[in-house]
Amino acid sequence: VIKNTNILRIALDKIASKVPGTGEVLNRHLPPVYRERLKQNDTPLAPFDLPVSIQNGNIALQNMRLISEGFEMYVTGFVNLSGDIDCRASLVLNPDLSAPLLAEVPQLKYIGDAYGRLIFPAKISENIRNPKIEVDMDTVLARAAPELIADVLQGAMKKKGPTAGGESQEDPYGKLLQNFLGQ
Repeated sequence: VIKNTNILRIALDKIASKVPGTGEVLNRHLPPVYRERLKQNDTPLAPFDLPVSIQNGNIALQNMRLISEGFEMYVTGFVNLSGDIDCRASLVLNPDLSAPLLAEVPQLKYIGDAYGRLIFPAKISENIRNPKIEVDMDTVLARAAPELIADVLQGAMKKKGPTAGGESQEDPYGKLLQNFLGQ
């Protein structure tokens, strides 16, 4: 159990504050079991292995897998002997939690995986007794940008406009983009 930190609530609050429409979808479609889970102060965890080594006097975590209801988290980084944390993590929302978000919040499709799960990078810092977990939305946006740009460009290339005779013709900017991209 991670005391006094509800990882799922932190993640969903951060996502809802940064991605328009997410909060409304969660309010409409969040399964009751998750609603109850969000009211708790702690994060219950399934038993887990702790793959560690000691490097330069720090405990090195190497792809530690934490499982809780609604998500999995993969953590890599360091904890020093006084308990200070410096870790990166991937927060993977379960498919039943991800599905309504992927279906109704178009911006999130760019960070879904082939298994219907949303994956968010996170940073874990502060101290082992009071960890600070932040969803790294800058990395989310950077990861989504190439696919988003490709979709925008493809949409621009497919646009057609009417000719003076009422016939449809290919958009000249779309043709220029196709030539530039070699398509």
